[in-house]
Amino acid sequence: MARSGGVKIVGFWITFLLLHFAYDWWPAFPLNLFSAVDESLFQHLKIGFFTYLLVNTLEYGWRRPGRDAWLYSRLWGAILTPWLMFILWYVGPAYYGPFPAIWQDILYANLVLLLLAACLIMIERQLETLLYPRPFKILTVGLFLILLSLFWIFTFRLPWTDLFVEPVGS
Repeated sequence: MARSGGVKIVGFWITFLLLHFAYDWWPAFPLNLFSAVDESLFQHLKIGFFTYLLVNTLEYGWRRPGRDAWLYSRLWGAILTPWLMFILWYVGPAYYGPFPAIWQDILYANLVLLLLAACLIMIERQLETLLYPRPFKILTVGLFLILLSLFWIFTFRLPWTDLFVEPVGS
């Protein structure tokens, strides 16, 4: 991966760690909108989403690409971040099971973050080559805004059902 890709990977990792602990250090609004309010997987997915947005905002300020495709590829990267994070993180629990020591879990989670960032960079570079007609731009912005709203709503009010729990009355 090119040098800028390595810088972005490390930047993603450091930014994620800062957002992970930010609410612990300063538990106040509006930081809870962007940081984790608990240790749930959902809150970690939220941190990944906002980390990706922040790192790409910094990249934009540094690179000034000025291309439509750059913006929409990054919106798709943000939309995909929590889902890729989910896929990559659950490899360990699916194939290995619980880690016997907390340091192993922390090491694994950090390796997943680095892999996630590398995957996102590969994906965004490919998405930058696409054309984004108006209906696809509307879809992109709409899905981005829906995901943003879900992260904020579920920070303050959990949904009636969880991902791995059967709904009540099933």
